[in-house]
Amino acid sequence: MINIVSNFCFNYSGKLIMKKICISAFALTLTLSACKQDNSLVDNFNNNNLISDSSNDINHGRSTDKQIIAASIKRNSLRVTKSGSINGDGLYSDQTELYTTPVNPAPGQPVKVRLRAYKGNLTKATLITSDGQSLSMKLESQDKLGVFEFWSVDLSTSNNTRYKFRVENGGDSGWYNAVGFYTNEPDNEASFWYASNFQTPDWAKSAVYYQIFVDRFYNGNPKNDVKDGEYMFPYPEDPTNPNNVTVKAQKWDALPEQPAKNRDFFGGDIEGVRQKLTYLNSLGINTIYFNPIFQSPSNHKYDTQDYRTIDPHFASNSEFKKFVQEAHSKGIRVIIDGVYNHTGSWHRWFNRAKQFDTVGAFQSQQSPWADFYSFSSFPSKYTSWWGFDTLPKLNYASSKLRGEIYSNPDSIAKSWLKDYDVDGWRLDVPNEAGQNGGSDDHSIWQGYRTAVKSAKKDAVIIGELWKNAQPYLQGDQFDGVMNYEGFADAVSTYINDGYTIETIKRDKISPTQFELWIRSILAKNPMQANQTVMNLLDSHDTSRFMYRTEGDKWKMYEAAIFQMTFVGAPTIFYGDEIGTTGAKDPDCRRTFNWNYDKSQHLTALYKKMIQVRKDNSALRTGTFETLLLDDQNGIFSYGRMDKKNRALVILNNTSGTKTVTVNVAKLGFDKGAVLKEELNNTTLSPRNITVDDNRNITIPVYGHYGAVLTANNDSGRISIRK
Repeated sequence: MINIVSNFCFNYSGKLIMKKICISAFALTLTLSACKQDNSLVDNFNNNNLISDSSNDINHGRSTDKQIIAASIKRNSLRVTKSGSINGDGLYSDQTELYTTPVNPAPGQPVKVRLRAYKGNLTKATLITSDGQSLSMKLESQDKLGVFEFWSVDLSTSNNTRYKFRVENGGDSGWYNAVGFYTNEPDNEASFWYASNFQTPDWAKSAVYYQIFVDRFYNGNPKNDVKDGEYMFPYPEDPTNPNNVTVKAQKWDALPEQPAKNRDFFGGDIEGVRQKLTYLNSLGINTIYFNPIFQSPSNHKYDTQDYRTIDPHFASNSEFKKFVQEAHSKGIRVIIDGVYNHTGSWHRWFNRAKQFDTVGAFQSQQSPWADFYSFSSFPSKYTSWWGFDTLPKLNYASSKLRGEIYSNPDSIAKSWLKDYDVDGWRLDVPNEAGQNGGSDDHSIWQGYRTAVKSAKKDAVIIGELWKNAQPYLQGDQFDGVMNYEGFADAVSTYINDGYTIETIKRDKISPTQFELWIRSILAKNPMQANQTVMNLLDSHDTSRFMYRTEGDKWKMYEAAIFQMTFVGAPTIFYGDEIGTTGAKDPDCRRTFNWNYDKSQHLTALYKKMIQVRKDNSALRTGTFETLLLDDQNGIFSYGRMDKKNRALVILNNTSGTKTVTVNVAKLGFDKGAVLKEELNNTTLSPRNITVDDNRNITIPVYGHYGAVLTANNDSGRISIRK
């Protein structure tokens, strides 16, 4: 998962520092400067910049990834708005309910695919699949406004059907795919994609996640706190080891220890989260994602000691079970962190620290768990995660290990779902798991998915992947990923004037470049996964978004508005909603300040936008169509709609107020339609905005803020196909 590692003061640095920096390929590739000339987005890449700046980079294939992504963006940036007499601006299709029936077909099941165009602008439309089928489309209908027409065709889907459209008007022609309109035929990389037989949990598409690093959230039971000097790690079997430290009990208002030694504890626990469930309800949270909660000697707990035991400084197993029941009673689901790439050296299977009376793999080659790990020279040389001997890597060549992790009836993956009723798993660095020290073994996660879904059909599986997730999102492995590539890095780079999630300064990007970035990632993955990914602004592995704004709360406002209105599940890292700041870990893992200003606008904005998202299904599973890109004025506007609701979002990525005019015919709004502007600048009290005679709305938008306008399809002056 990481690509740059620095400032290790102790061998037992664990995840807190080992995940310190992970350079996103997109942060390095999006140095483009696409501009509009002759109705085209002209590619202006500097390929030297796209694959440069890799000093101190531990490769793991990243250069190849950067080149692939750069080439993808380069091709996608050749979009045009016109090709001869064809107005590509009117073309739209996707895989939501307005454009496909049924939405999620089984393999071989016919599905009706629709394409929208300006009325009278096409004489022919053809759907072309990646396997060479060419299907003529029929003119099906037009909208009640008389502005658009709809073409359709029946398509028989396979497990991985990719398709694009060829459109014609007399002698002129062009191509349309999931990124946009092209004069010349694009390759299939950004074609629409049916991953048939890929079911993701419906509830996960409506999730608003709240990520909790338990030790730093709230201390509800001081009796289970780590005591100052309670134990020594990482090598208690060798007390003279100079890297050993004793644990420290910190005051709640102290800052995390710098440099990190992973031994400072603040007392947060499961009881603390239970006591704050009412707070989470008031915010609108419906899903908790816990960082690791299993027994472990470190504060980050990515060095698992026992997968079947909740860390006693957090809760007992029975207390955790009761917590899940209470959370469910309040409408909040719970997913937990599965660290299956490696264990800690204290784990009973390995037992280097001799904490258990069993014989671990480190102690004997006759251990019942000997083949769970890979040794090159027993016992001192074994494969570990990124070379840290406190994190021995698991060896999935062992069928017995696979049974313990997921396939046995009482496996770890199944038991927490069946016995404790948790709602899913977030998987730590799953792409690095493999056999005999290898990685990218998809058979692990194919088996894992089968096991998890057999135990709880609607359990969600989220993978932590910082780069191309497509190989894991084809219906046989994960439901979604932590969306670092297609959301976190893009939003940070766009809003924070080039500051990436690694807090590295890159070139600023325009609305056009930002839209191209996010749409290119949407095109890479199936719709089912796009609607299920975790859209995060920051996490335990990055600096805080507020830190990257350099204290500009308005940039945080803009980010929150986008987060709640984009495709995918918003994911709040505890404290984002009160403006918690912090540099790279461990500083980003500060304790929650429960004395925060209850009247601050950021918290109220989060509550408001979560409610708006909850009330409008279009913001969860509706279309995502760009309506306006104004690079000169820093404006990005998009619409989302389904059969029930429609929403218009305008983001102002400058520091000054701008009066913005957006045509809303693509959303089906006729003149005289009344839209509800949910934010009313910053009052958060809705006001009505009326569509003018040209089907435009005009509205002032504060700098680094947004406008969100919604309408129910029954509210009148809203037109659909006839």
